[in-house]
Amino acid sequence: MKTLRVPASLLLIIVICCGLFAGCGKEETTPIALAIIYGNHANQNRYEHSDSAKVTALKSVNDLLKNSDFVYDGSVAVIAADGQPRDLTILNTKGNPAKFQQDANSPKIKRERITAYTDLVWKFLDSDATKAQYPEVDLFKALTAAQQALAESSDLEKYLVILDPGVSTKGDISWKIMESIDNPKATESFIEQLKSIPDYLPDLSDVQVYWYGLNDVAEPQTLSRNAENQLISFWEAILTACGAKNPIVKGNTRGETPNVYTEEDDGYPTVRPVTFGTVTFGIDGKIDLPKVIFKPDLDVLKDDEESVKSQMTKQVQAIIEYLANKPTEKLYLVGTTATKTRGGDGDVDLSQRRANKLRQLLISMGVPADRIVAVGVGARVPKDLRVEENSNGNFNTILAEANRKAAVYTRDSEELQKIQAFKDNAKFFSTMD
Repeated sequence: MKTLRVPASLLLIIVICCGLFAGCGKEETTPIALAIIYGNHANQNRYEHSDSAKVTALKSVNDLLKNSDFVYDGSVAVIAADGQPRDLTILNTKGNPAKFQQDANSPKIKRERITAYTDLVWKFLDSDATKAQYPEVDLFKALTAAQQALAESSDLEKYLVILDPGVSTKGDISWKIMESIDNPKATESFIEQLKSIPDYLPDLSDVQVYWYGLNDVAEPQTLSRNAENQLISFWEAILTACGAKNPIVKGNTRGETPNVYTEEDDGYPTVRPVTFGTVTFGIDGKIDLPKVIFKPDLDVLKDDEESVKSQMTKQVQAIIEYLANKPTEKLYLVGTTATKTRGGDGDVDLSQRRANKLRQLLISMGVPADRIVAVGVGARVPKDLRVEENSNGNFNTILAEANRKAAVYTRDSEELQKIQAFKDNAKFFSTMD
């Protein structure tokens, strides 16, 4: 779709609402060109104007630009971040391209029109018009689209605001690249390859870049603390390679409304969950396996066995190395199920069969059989360690998938101890001693 070129008052609208910029009401102003890469896809928490946590987080850079000025002849482009990034046309309440009246004769009328336009823009950004249309997320192509939009405004100050969790799964920065971001040499080699291609990296040398909400993922995508830091470092390196000077990259702005994949026509297209980096045992003594999902009410894997094994290669290697270095240690595989009753116990027997199934997979991949214990606890897991699949009396089959899983723990893992202490789960762990 054709990029809508609207007055810089739209910039002022965006930055007032987000708290990114300030400075309305000055007579002499400087033109601004703004591009927004906007993520509204599966596996993330949605950016909403009403989400006070995010608004507060975005205000953290207000002081950096509080003296910035704006005029009406700037421009704004909004880029949808999904599998096929594209410019979005901001529409008014009648469904027509939005236009801003630039003939204000007084600061008061100007402010009133800016306020009205602010509401219009946020209604658009919060609407389904920004919802992902295509599977996966191609953030490299989104960066390129944003740079091209900004390049059309050669005489203006330029800003790029990225609102996306940063998990790219398609294109030049695909899920395979994401999986290796813990390796600095691999990242450096990848960037050098991109730089070796003439005019391939988007030129952001004259653009101030702000990235917010990076790491703000939702189930089934998960991130460890280590992966969160690696993801920030990775994108800082990419943006710097593109010429951006001191890009501001922020994460940890936990949202409240998860976007969930659904096959329905009006749902979110699928986005592949990514397993990040070389797997190690962190301070919580836990290894997150790729989501090994089972079919509802069965101990049958949702995906074929060979595919599941290929996704677990790094994790299994980490398990084998860990056990080799600690010959007296055992690991504990905890299986869980969903429950159709809020707060219910689930099916303990089914979770045990699923745990046993996964145990056999690990053994077939080289994990010593006598060093791993499989335990099933059904849905008897503390609330902070599971996804609530029941709301308003309804059972959500999409959310329920996140609870049909298994995790590997060390004996002293805090999470394992919490599960063991929950209700009377201790009886299920009698084989641990």
